[in-house]
Amino acid sequence: MNNEQAFAESFINLFHTVLGKRLRPLSLNHLIWLYNIESPLVFTDKETTLADLELATLICSQDTHERILRAIDGKARRLPGKFAKYFWRFVNCNCRNFNTELKRFIAYQDDYLALPKFFPNDETKESNDSIPWLLLHATALIKATGWSEETVFKLPIGKLLWFNLAFGFLNTGETRILSDKEQQAIDALKSLTAVK
Repeated sequence: MNNEQAFAESFINLFHTVLGKRLRPLSLNHLIWLYNIESPLVFTDKETTLADLELATLICSQDTHERILRAIDGKARRLPGKFAKYFWRFVNCNCRNFNTELKRFIAYQDDYLALPKFFPNDETKESNDSIPWLLLHATALIKATGWSEETVFKLPIGKLLWFNLAFGFLNTGETRILSDKEQQAIDALKSLTAVK
C-alpha cells in the first residue's frame, strides 16, 4: 500500500463487527487498553485464544475508558467461570468459526492502522524511548490543535498519525515520509542485493 492509499484508508473506514459486536473506530484509548492487557492482537508473538479475542472485541466496542471498565466489570459479574469465554460465540451471535472472527478483527485493525511509510531512523536523530510513542503523538496533536484530551484519544489512530505528519510538515517544511518513488527505489535496491 502506497502513502496515498494509506492516507485514504485512514480516513475512509468500514463498519466492523466481530463476535456479534459492532466495533468503534480503533482509537488511542483502545490501543492503550490492548497494550495494557498485553493482548496478543497487538503483541503478535503470543497465540490468540477465544478469550483474548472476546476481551479485545469488548474493549473496541466501547468509546470511553468508563464504558470499557463498565463492560468488562459487567461481563465478569454475569459470567463466572469457563462459561464466560464462550458466551458471545454461542449465545449472542452465530459466530461458530474462531478463525473467521479473528480475521475480522485483524481486518478492523488494518482498516484503522494504515500508517504512512517513513524513512528508517538514522543514528543522528535523537529519540526518547522512555516516552510511549502513542503519548507523543497524542500530545503533539493536543499542542498543535488545542483539542481536548478526550477528543484526541477518541480519534481513530490512523487519523491521529496523519494529522501529526501534516502539522509537522507545516511547522518545519520537512518530513521523513517516503514518497512512492523512493519506496520503489528502495525495493528495487533490496531485490538487486538480495542473496540468491
